[in-house]
Amino acid sequence: MALVDDPAGRPPVIDWVLERAVQDLLRKLVRERLVVAAHDVAEGGLGLALAEMCVSGREALGMKVSLPGAGGGRRVDVRLFGEQPSRVVVAAEVDCKDAIFRAAGTAKVPVAALGTTGGDALEIVGVARVPLAELRAVWQHGFERAVFAGRGTAAKPATLEP
Repeated sequence: MALVDDPAGRPPVIDWVLERAVQDLLRKLVRERLVVAAHDVAEGGLGLALAEMCVSGREALGMKVSLPGAGGGRRVDVRLFGEQPSRVVVAAEVDCKDAIFRAAGTAKVPVAALGTTGGDALEIVGVARVPLAELRAVWQHGFERAVFAGRGTAAKPATLEP
């Protein structure tokens, strides 16, 4: 099996200095109560991390985000589901953004604002809009729906934008 963008099938190389800086920064942000939630991107990529952040809490919470690297030549599927190391999605109050960016700059950790929370769907601008009810149903019952798909219980696909 080969990884996308690497026909030899080698996993991405981990920059251990960056990984340490990311982990130290994340602990600092949590300790200083600058973030309210965090999710790694190592398993399933950014798309899965965002989806899980929307529905894994007591109450579902929508998001409207833009993909980083748009126009950079990388395919949408790679940007959504690439499992590059040393990446974390955090959620924070708007008034904490500047402090987070300053701390990331000091730590020499790349940072980008992806979007906002709220609403009734996970919307990835120009890519997909998935209602929270559908997202939560797939998250909670995806395995059984996949196993029993031939018996009329398959999940309805997400609405994709042109």
